[in-house]
Parts: sequence; structure tokens; C-alpha cells
Amino acid sequence: MLTARAMEKLVSALEARKADPSKKLNTVLTPKEVDLLVWPAPGGKEERLRKLEAAMAKEENPETWRTDALLQPWSTIPTTDKYLGLAWLPPFLVNAYNAYTCVPAAILNHQLMQATYGATILCVMGFFHGVVVEVTGTNDDGKEIVKPYVVTVVPLLAGVASFFMQPDYALPVQMAGLSLLLVKGVRTWRRGHMQLWYPTLRIVLTTVAVGALGVTWYADKRSPAQYDVVADIKEGLRVLEIE
Repeated sequence: MLTARAMEKLVSALEARKADPSKKLNTVLTPKEVDLLVWPAPGGKEERLRKLEAAMAKEENPETWRTDALLQPWSTIPTTDKYLGLAWLPPFLVNAYNAYTCVPAAILNHQLMQATYGATILCVMGFFHGVVVEVTGTNDDGKEIVKPYVVTVVPLLAGVASFFMQPDYALPVQMAGLSLLLVKGVRTWRRGHMQLWYPTLRIVLTTVAVGALGVTWYADKRSPAQYDVVADIKEGLRVLEIE
């Protein structure tokens, strides 16, 4: 541990560096005092100094979060991004409409198509947010690195898992996954890593997609007596899976 004298010198060094960032700690502390610094970094004195100074720089320049309004005018969204985003929605809407208006015996077929499409979209969006956006970062030297954060790929894994679920389970999983991605996207945007118009487009797309998934899931649950045939089909599939 640092002695009282070394601690006083360290405090003085920190104050001097705040006044003049060009000052280095090793100009104030002796090599022996530097060696006594308690810091979980391998590499000896130079590594400890580098880590300590990097932490100080981060404290002096804290991350600032956006305070702009979450929803921006629709006209601020670039035309290409706008129509590319909207192009993902028709299959959600068509499957939801067909599932809600078709004869009871055909509902399961449309639910399966919706679940397959929803799983595909969730996998694509999960990969974009989990691997492309969240994993890439910078180390203490400002160099770009890649860190394997498990939590960032949860939506991607949920999308893959929903490929193997029955619609009654797959559709709610996809609704939760897309909602989680929206929350993560807004948080990333608040940190300044996305364009100003990004949450406006994402909120519209996610609201429509989650709504369509919900309608599709509810299609065979409006009147149990009327849709017993759908329940019978699903029970038959379940029995086949068990056998």
C-alpha cells in the first residue's frame, strides 16, 4: 500500500495533472512509490501508470448523453433509410391480416409463416445491435477492439431459438426480443452512437412489427369454441413432438 507521504504526493500529482494534462505522474512519484500503487494491471510500473492516467482522463471527460427529443420530424429521416426500413413491414402486416381473417383451419399456417419471418428479422436485428453496434469499442489507448459481451447477443439467440418453437411461444418471444432491441437502440442513441433520426424510425417499425405479431398470436384465441380445430391441430403437433 502507499505510505501517507506517497499518498499526499499522489493527490498533488492528480491536482497538478488536472491543471496541466501534459504532466505525467512519474515526474512526481518515485519508481518505488509507483511500484506500490495498488492497480489490477499486469505489466509493471509503466502499465500501472498508463492505466491510472487513462482512468483519470476518463474521469475528467465523462461521457455525455443526448438530451434531444426522442421523436424527430419524419422528414428528417433520409429517404433511402426510411424506405429500406418500411420494406420490412409488409410481410408482418400481410401475415397478421391473413391469420385474423382466414378460416380457423388455416390460422396455424399463417402463424407459422409469421413466426418464421419474425425469427428471421429478430436474428438480423439482434446481429446488428449485438455484434456490429455494441461489441465494437475502444480501449484505454483509443484503439478499436472487440469485446464478447454475452448480453448483447441475447436477442440474436432468442431469434434462433424461436425458429424451433411453436407459434404460441415463438411469437411472444419475438415480441419481447424486438422490444428489447428498441430499448437497447435508444440507449445507444442516447450515448451519441446513432443518427439523430434513428429512434423515430425504430419506434415506428418496432410498434408495427410487435403489433402485427400480437394480432397473429391472438388470432386463434378470440373465441375458444369457434377455434377448437386450431387447438386440436396444435395438440396433435405437440403429441407428435413428444413421440
